[in-house]
Formats: sequence, C-alpha cells, structure tokens
Amino acid sequence: YDKTPSVGAAVIYMLSGPMVLMQYRFANVELLTPLIMLCFERLIRRSDIRRACLAGVAVALTFFAGDPEHIFIDNAVCFIFFFFRLFTVRPRANRLKAVYFLAASYVMAVGLAAVVFFPFLRNWATEFWHTHPENMGTYANGAPIIKETMVGFFIPHFFQEVPLTLNYVRSSWIGYLGLLPLVFVLFSLLQKQRQRLNYFFAGSALFFFLKSYVSSPLINWIGYIPGFNLVRFAFHTPHVFAFLVSISAGMGIRVLLNRKPQFLKALLFSFFFAVCAGIALFYYRKSGHFPLSVRSSLLALGILTLFLSMVWLKDKKYLSKKVFSILLIFFICCELFLYVPHQGARMNRFDSYPPVPYIEYLKGLPQRTRVYGVFYALYPNTASGYQIDDMGVIHGLLTKRFVNFVNRFVMDGYFKKDFWRTAFWIMPFGFIPEVRTYYDLLNVEYTIAPKNLSRFLVQARDPGFPKPIYSKEVDIYKSPSVLPRVFIVHKVVFEPEEELVFDRMEEIKRLFRYMAVINHEPIIEIAKVLKPLSFYDQSNAKIVEYTPNEVIIRASLENPGFLVLGDLYHPDWKAFVNGQETKIYITNYLIRSVFLQKGEHEVRFVFRPFSFYLGLWTSLSFLILLVVLLLRTRKNVPRKTA
Repeated sequence: YDKTPSVGAAVIYMLSGPMVLMQYRFANVELLTPLIMLCFERLIRRSDIRRACLAGVAVALTFFAGDPEHIFIDNAVCFIFFFFRLFTVRPRANRLKAVYFLAASYVMAVGLAAVVFFPFLRNWATEFWHTHPENMGTYANGAPIIKETMVGFFIPHFFQEVPLTLNYVRSSWIGYLGLLPLVFVLFSLLQKQRQRLNYFFAGSALFFFLKSYVSSPLINWIGYIPGFNLVRFAFHTPHVFAFLVSISAGMGIRVLLNRKPQFLKALLFSFFFAVCAGIALFYYRKSGHFPLSVRSSLLALGILTLFLSMVWLKDKKYLSKKVFSILLIFFICCELFLYVPHQGARMNRFDSYPPVPYIEYLKGLPQRTRVYGVFYALYPNTASGYQIDDMGVIHGLLTKRFVNFVNRFVMDGYFKKDFWRTAFWIMPFGFIPEVRTYYDLLNVEYTIAPKNLSRFLVQARDPGFPKPIYSKEVDIYKSPSVLPRVFIVHKVVFEPEEELVFDRMEEIKRLFRYMAVINHEPIIEIAKVLKPLSFYDQSNAKIVEYTPNEVIIRASLENPGFLVLGDLYHPDWKAFVNGQETKIYITNYLIRSVFLQKGEHEVRFVFRPFSFYLGLWTSLSFLILLVVLLLRTRKNVPRKTA
C-alpha cells in the first residue's frame, strides 16, 4: 500500500463495529493479525532462521493475548494466508524451505509461550469443561438474523431500537462495517492486484460471513475439521472478518486513486446500495423502528452523495490526487465516528472500581467468607475486581468438578453442552433449603439480592422469610448454618468410586460439619484411629494467611482428624504439615482436606503446578535461544557499501 490506502484500511479496521464494541478479551489477539501476516510474507520471500524467529515471536504473542478460540482462528487464517502466498508470490519462492522455516517458527512460538500454553494443555486434558458440543463448528448461529445483519453492515443505525437479546437481534451494533468501506471492497474486485491478493481477502471475508450466517454443506464442511469443530463462528470471527474487509477496502482505495475515471463505477455501486436500502425499508415498513430506519437510510444516501461528488471532482481533475486522498480519509473517519455509541456530547471516563457501600461492608467482615449475587445484584466479574470471594462465575472454561457438583446438588442439568451455559449466577439457589445445605458446605455465607426481591421470588413475600442484615442499595442475607472456610472433622466415609461419592454425600448432608466423604480407598490406619472418636471435641483451625497461591492455617487438634478447607480441589495443590509434605484428599467431591494427628500444626497449601514451572523454564530457554539466534544472524547480514 501507499500511504492513503494504508491509513484508510487502518482506520476502517480500527473503527469497525467488532473492534469498537467487542473488545472484551477478544480484540487483543486479532490486533496481531497484520503482524503475523507481514512476518509470514517476509519468511516466504526470504526463508532463514532470523525471519523464522520473528514470525515465532509474532505467533507467540497470540498465546499471551487471550481467548483460545481466537488464538486458533487467528493462526488458522494466517496459516492459510501463508500457503496462498507460497503458491502465488513472484518471483517463485523455495516452497520446501519456506515450509521448513514455518515449522521452525511455530516451534519457537510454542517454546516462547510455554509458560501459558503448557498449563492450558494440562488442564484442558484433565480438568476443564466447556459448553461447546463436538459439532459446534457446524452451527450457523447467525442464520436467524441474516437479513438484519446484511442491512446492519452498511446502515448500522437501521435497527437501533430493536431490543438487544441473546440471539443478537440488534446485529448492527456488533457487525457494522460502514457504507464507504463496503463500496471500497467492491472497487477492490475490479482488477487483479498483487498476485490475486484482493480475491483472497475478499473471498476469505465472504467465507467467514457465509459460515456464520448460512447453513449449507458447501460451507459447513470446515466445521467437521478438528479444532474448527469447537469454534462458534458467528460470535468469534467478527474481528477477523473486519480485518479481511479492511484489507480489501484498502485495495479498493488504491483502485480509486489511479488515474482512470471511476465515477460511473462509483455510481453503479452507490445505486446498488441505494436499492438494497430501499428494499430493506419496504420489508421493515411496519416495524417499530421504521422512522429511525428512514433517517438512517437518508444519512447513508447523504454519505453516498458526498462520495460521488468527490469521485466526480477527482475525475474532472478539479481535485488533485493529494487533496482527494485527504478528503477520502476525512470522510471515512467521519462516517465511522458517526456509528460509535456515545452518551451526550462525549464518552466519560470513570473509575472502574469506585468505593461501593455494600462491597466495603463485605470487605470489612472479620472472617473470610463467600457471597453469591442473585438477579444481577452482584456481577461475578465485578466481584473478582473487588477481591470478593464469589460463588458466581462467568467463564468459558470451568472445572469438571464444579460443573458436576452444580448439576447434582444445585440444579439437575444446569450446565449442558448447548454453548450458552458458561455462567453460574443470577438464579436464587441460595434461598432453596435443599441447595442451601451445599452452599453452607462451600462457605457461601451471604446472598446479595436487589431491593425488590419479592418481585422475582414468591417466597420473599412470606412473613417468615429471613430479614436482611444489610438493607441499603441492596439487601444482604446471612446464612445461620454456614460452615467455616476451614474446620475439623473426626468422622469420614471413604468412597473410592467417584460416581458413588454423590450418594454418600446425600446420606450425610445434615452432618457436613462433623463428617466428610473422602474420595479414596479406605485407609485402615486412619479408620482405626478415628473409629472410637466422638463427632465433636475442642479441636479448631484458623486461616492466618490467604492468597491465590498459598493458604496458611493454624490448627489445634484435641484428637486426630481431617482438616477440611472449603476451596476447590486441584491436583496441582501441595500441602505441608509443619514443613513436611502430606497428601491432599478429595473431600466431598469438590473441596480438599489433609489428615492431622493430635496436637498443634501449621498447615500450608501451596499451588505449585508442574506444567507452569516447566513452561516457565521452557519459555526462558527459548527466549535465550531467540536472542542468540538474532544476534548471530545479525552479524552475518552483509552491510551495504557506498
């Protein structure tokens, strides 16, 4: 690209709907797409270890950037780009050598990113659960709103008053691209550019659109390929789609800037979009958003009129190429800025975590405890930001034990492979007596509810319903039967069969304070020691230090017993009793415990994932190797002489 197409493509990408409105955990990966493609292009043109290292760094950055689906999609698109260029670049590349160094670059990438990649692989294999069915990639999730999406691409405000729902009816806010960018894409197809790269980018963009919004065997075949079968295309490809469109639009700008007259073509394309807008207005003429749709369409007509005027003046040589370029970039910015949501005259910056009275109340409690918010009274991600221990969770990857625990004791079949159930919150489970028993086991002491709880929960209207202990901006209810985060039990049931643990827990659920189910083969020595003991004595335990990776507990035992910590079991936790490593037992299916003899003890739980430390040393080793290779190859680069 020259400067104008380059700036134009960058602005279109930067201000596209996905990049503006869908930045949460996604956009970090897609921002690296141009860098990876540039590195791959240079690797093809000159295949050597230096360029392989640089490509490896670019790919490694995607592993650090975030969401697994986006990492996979981004690298898949760049991988396809590599092989397209391998067979189209001129002069012809040494293909075998280029593929060899591409493989080397991915080895470098995995090595550099091992510190995050190894733990992910380890947990993916044994611990993680996700909501995507095995044929997720064959779904065309956007099919029900394909008409709205196609209109929303170039007239974003057309459906603004349609309520936002979980099936993304207000598609224009998520997928808009703008009118001028789409006109430029059509211009890019008028002539072959740079070994058919315009057809590659436009065709790839079309493929992603069809995969997301059209259910057809001609498109869905990719959804059966391992890796692609787990991708939710409609939700996780808008950023890549916007990038492909922006590159195609840049090529269209390049066509516009050549010396040939372009007015008739611009008129034809403008007429095409005007007809599309007219058809959309006729189709939605009885909808509630029709008045707004008319205004949005008139705005689009005004943009097209200004664009045609500029092209006509350029063709008649009333505008120089430089002036036309400046005006073109200016109008691209103006159009796309019109679509950015705003409140009043400007968006206000604000403190992400300002002091909130009820949060400060919870943080000031004398003992560490868990909370659970219902009916949107406490958003889980917000709770994490405030460092509040929240039972609620929103995450694409959950632990299998938590999912199975919820499905058995909280709500049968709550988590299922339907690609929607990634969250556990909102529902008033804590007010259901049968469920409350298991909430108490997990130290969920406080339930946070909105002031109008009776509007959502019939039981809240009963005179005998518990009264909140805090009632200001929200109501906070306290459980009178909650178990401490750490406690001692002297009676256990050993159950080696995991599928039978739930049955044993049902049998003793009224005695969780005094008994526990240990998922382990019976240990004769321990069973013999515990058999004569009573349910209760003066043994006690207290948390003295609590961090995400370490928990220190002081325990005083009148008789031998199990110290139960109401935190999630994970095989990478280690336990030390008075400095000596000891075994951690899976307790009550979800949490963990250690066996202690009579006396005073200091118990340390330390999170030491081998996969992390192996990844850390691997990453450091590859970082050193990278520096050595780059310095070595730099010395071997011949210097130009005058």
